Amino acid sequence: MGCKIFMCDPSSYSNLVASFSEAFKMEEIFYPRGNMRSVLWMLGLLLASSFFFMSELKASVSPRLEQVVCQIAIDGNGNQVAVWQDIEDAYYFIRISMCPAGMSWSDAQIISDGTMDCINPQVAMNDEGKIIVIWQQMERSTYGIQGAQMVFGSDGVTPIVIADASNNCYFHKVGIDAEGNMVAAWVSFIEAQVQASLCPQGGDWGSPIVVTSLNQAPTALSLSMNAQGEFIMAWQQRMATQSAIMCALGTNAGISTEITQLSNPAEISFSPSTSMNSWGDALVTWHNGAGAYACVEARKLTSGMWDSEPTVISVLDGSAISSQTVLNDSGNGVAVWQKTKEGNQSIEGVFFFAESGWDLENISTLSTLPGTVTQPNSPQVAMNNGGLAIAVWQETSETGHTAVDALYAPIPMTWTSSQVRSDMHGALFPKIQLNNSNLALAGWVTEDSDPQIGISTYSEPSGWSVVIEVPD
Repeated sequence: MGCKIFMCDPSSYSNLVASFSEAFKMEEIFYPRGNMRSVLWMLGLLLASSFFFMSELKASVSPRLEQVVCQIAIDGNGNQVAVWQDIEDAYYFIRISMCPAGMSWSDAQIISDGTMDCINPQVAMNDEGKIIVIWQQMERSTYGIQGAQMVFGSDGVTPIVIADASNNCYFHKVGIDAEGNMVAAWVSFIEAQVQASLCPQGGDWGSPIVVTSLNQAPTALSLSMNAQGEFIMAWQQRMATQSAIMCALGTNAGISTEITQLSNPAEISFSPSTSMNSWGDALVTWHNGAGAYACVEARKLTSGMWDSEPTVISVLDGSAISSQTVLNDSGNGVAVWQKTKEGNQSIEGVFFFAESGWDLENISTLSTLPGTVTQPNSPQVAMNNGGLAIAVWQETSETGHTAVDALYAPIPMTWTSSQVRSDMHGALFPKIQLNNSNLALAGWVTEDSDPQIGISTYSEPSGWSVVIEVPD
């Protein structure tokens, strides 16, 4: 059995509760049974807190479903990859399956060490089909980062240690550029730092680089790397009794020592989402505030210069959280988030245009069914250089199962009506990837007694394909 747990600084009870609640929505972080040492201090803090604060927390526990965490990728030729964790003989391990363009999914292969628990995979693939997968590997009660590199269609990989378990690594992310240079980043809970490692094409992973100073309690790390090898990292960081959104820039040759605070001082800001295009411009979104009055904010990096201050991009008439953003090479972008207003939940979105900025006069509600019944949440969005955008989210269907809805917006960027993608399967934790040939890959975990990975693809003019399950 597993549960979703979030680590944060205990300096402010109200911020603590808000951080936990947001983490349950944003981060699919799985902890195996038996790993108590890593979370005992947080559980102790919670027990010492008042019962009021405890009642604010909503744990998500399932005997079998939590053993599956899925990530997907698609390259420029339409080749597709799915990675996930599973359990067998009392160990958690990482599986990968590949699907050549227009063909069938392969039987899954195990790519992790079979003698230690390996969980929470992350995957990146470039347009040439070079793949990097990283995950947490538990040694006793702390986690290191391992990885496996491969070319699409290959097998028989050997796991590589990127960071040893003495760092106790969480919130790990990975990126790869067009040449195959890679970056991995994570939060070290032992050192209370953001750390990263670089790996040149054909070379070895370097020693961990300290991105932040000691004891700054970072969490909720986000990473985006472009085809040229430039990348942005953003994270949530304790600032006295508040939390701020911080970021650092880097390339495949090194990481800048300059840290920029993106959120306004004295605000409580959570859960950044990052996207960097091939020109080195970037969008970062996060939400500011907690409870009934949270809003989504954004800042844009253009030619190395940040906007002078954050822009509020959601309407201030409810609580907007769990934002996701994308910026394409044309300088156009999109952001989506979960909105709660008067007890109703919905998914909203807004476009960013290179010439005019955020289109705040045309914020759209993407979900269409009554929010008190369907409870849409967990939005994800992808956008390609041609301007096609696709958003997915999960919501409760009329039958009571959780379904995945999808909505796409072709040029001139007007959202269509949503389409349920998961058919009769219950579905959780949706993901979406999209290449520049207008081929999209949507993946999720099926809500069955024996969960599987559900997959549907979108292409033009065919639309969405029949849902299939990836063979395990």
